[in-house]
Amino acid sequence: MEQHAPTPDAPSLPHRVVRAVEAAGRGVWEWDRRTGTAWYSQRVREVLGLQAPELPERIDAFFARVHPEDLERAHDVMVRDTANRPLFEVALRVRHADGSWLRLRLRGRARAGEDGSARMHGTLTPADGGELRVLEAAVTSDRLATALDDQSRLARELEQARQDLMRQNAALERARAAAEAARESTRMFLANMRHEMRTPMMAVGNA
Repeated sequence: MEQHAPTPDAPSLPHRVVRAVEAAGRGVWEWDRRTGTAWYSQRVREVLGLQAPELPERIDAFFARVHPEDLERAHDVMVRDTANRPLFEVALRVRHADGSWLRLRLRGRARAGEDGSARMHGTLTPADGGELRVLEAAVTSDRLATALDDQSRLARELEQARQDLMRQNAALERARAAAEAARESTRMFLANMRHEMRTPMMAVGNA
């Protein structure tokens, strides 16, 4: 298969591969995480209803169109986790040019180049009904996980507050006991002093 050498204006993927994938109705994209640059095929722009100037060749240009509720998961799957899992697949809601939300499926692979580049490439297609349910389940799962994390954090904070209160009560009890012991010691000292003061006077009176 003939391959075209990469240029600043073209992806490193073979041109014939890009054309074949697009012929199957899939958009093709490529990112360079080291530089933040990106390349999007014409089909990607068609799916999003955008012209070339409306989707700059930057990675953040795509993430800017991802639904806020899917953004963290998209970053986790497509950026953070690829160090240990180079192949990935994720369903996301992405904003169309008309403002509506598209359900899209992205599949891709991350690979490191000898020149220090960290490229990612993959495909973009509309998600079907089953994938929509997977997406909704993922969103619900994320919300549940967040709620459980919040509940767990609150429980830890309450337990910490309880332990702090117990320590404060213990410190107050020790201070109270020390004050009581000091008062008892003072009382005994004064009693002994009164006794010592009376004893010589009684001796003189009996002489």
